[in-house]
Amino acid sequence: MGEYIMKKIKGALVLTAFSVIVSGSLHATSGFAMETEEFQDISGHWAEEEIDWLFQEGWIEGVGNATYAPNNEVKRGDAALLLTRIDGGVNEEATTCELEDIEAEQYYSAAVCHAFSEGWIDGYPDGTYRPEEPLSREEMAAILHERFENELTEERFGTYLRDISEDNWSYDAIHALVASRVAEGYEAGTFQPDNEVSRAEWAAFVSRIFEEAFRIPQEGNSPANLANEGLVAFENNEVFVNPNGESLQKISLDGTMQQELLEGKNVEYINSVRDELYFINDGENVHRINKNGEQLETLYEGAVDQLYVDSEQLLIQTGEEVQRAKSDAPEQWEPIGSVSEGEEALLTTYDGEQLISTHIEEGIFVNELASGEKTHLSSLQAGMAFEDAGYVYVGNYNGELVRINPRSGEEESILTAGEGPMLPFNVYGEHLYFGQAATSLVSPGSPLYRLDREPGGEPEPEQITEESVSFAEHGIYVVYDPSLYTVIFDGVGEDYSFPVKRVTESGHFAPLLEEE
Repeated sequence: MGEYIMKKIKGALVLTAFSVIVSGSLHATSGFAMETEEFQDISGHWAEEEIDWLFQEGWIEGVGNATYAPNNEVKRGDAALLLTRIDGGVNEEATTCELEDIEAEQYYSAAVCHAFSEGWIDGYPDGTYRPEEPLSREEMAAILHERFENELTEERFGTYLRDISEDNWSYDAIHALVASRVAEGYEAGTFQPDNEVSRAEWAAFVSRIFEEAFRIPQEGNSPANLANEGLVAFENNEVFVNPNGESLQKISLDGTMQQELLEGKNVEYINSVRDELYFINDGENVHRINKNGEQLETLYEGAVDQLYVDSEQLLIQTGEEVQRAKSDAPEQWEPIGSVSEGEEALLTTYDGEQLISTHIEEGIFVNELASGEKTHLSSLQAGMAFEDAGYVYVGNYNGELVRINPRSGEEESILTAGEGPMLPFNVYGEHLYFGQAATSLVSPGSPLYRLDREPGGEPEPEQITEESVSFAEHGIYVVYDPSLYTVIFDGVGEDYSFPVKRVTESGHFAPLLEEE
């Protein structure tokens, strides 16, 4: 559908009048006046390609003197004008509408009135639109969601932003943009909805809606699943899993398709980034293969304790050393720091300067990589720990689960001893999933529970399965569709295999893959 819309809009562009941006604002002019010279102020800018693409489409222009001013704010009036430009222009004489502060002589009046009549934008309760005020990130999300809803997905894929609650008026719009890889949060797990939108950000968001190549890279390597030794990764509607200790398989979440991508390897720490899978084979070597099971490559040879990959880099821990390779040079590894003996680095916390690590007996530390200085963050004995949305979640064998803010060191208790969870546990979307405390990992086990991940949220854990299961040491993998409680997890079989199962609406476990 996206390709069809693009062709339709391009055809409309030739026939309609547009506006030229002057001194940071959009002012109406007749005809299609395109600058031919390149912008001189976007070279090397993070949004250079997106800005150039929109410029070539005729949807944005510069501010004069071959400049684009990418860091300037976008005003609410300009946002309406930009929307209607994409739509093919408006009747410039239709400059009156129900918004009290939109007057005929304003350069954006026709655009605001058109966008308002189409329902793409909305005014304030007092009947005003406030066109001169800067556009915020949540307002941008609401506008783009309303206008381009058919181009965005409504599926959540476990999206969690700790400053956007379900009762926020922009919740659906923001999550649709994030799930569609049009927008993303900040490193601390926030969206910062009140931040002003720059002209560069506007160009990036709009270009991602129409051009797949600009969208934020797909990554199915959740920190929680990697903390469970990464036997499962997921990407949209597909699960990549090692179900038997000796293969890599792809299974559709609706249970209708299974494909063996690789056999004869004990695949661990599966990372899914765009069209490729990265993994360790039985504690050794880093491999890469495409999602059709082709073009297997070895990127690192030697013992590897754990692996984390994102769109920019690959990180591994080998004993006490942490190494890094850039995505565009995945075979060129360099040491970036070290941790003490017996510590496990939380690789997803690496920011170029620091790395958080855990020790089963001594607690949690922050490692300054340049100096080697170590700060004791917490004395919690971490049986399992991972970083998610800017927090570190820690569980121990005493049934305690605590969330730590690594920036302040503040600890918040989510579950206390005696309430659960048995290790391991998982967070996904808005919730925490766990099995209650048991005497051993292969004992009779427990039902599966979920709890609001925010302390002080749901007062009691919600039991979501009727039957009990035994959880293997590798853990619970919650991957998709919490409304149906679809959960991928490891169950212990007689041969220590890991059947891939889901939780049905009635609270029972069923094989994910439908038997013929």
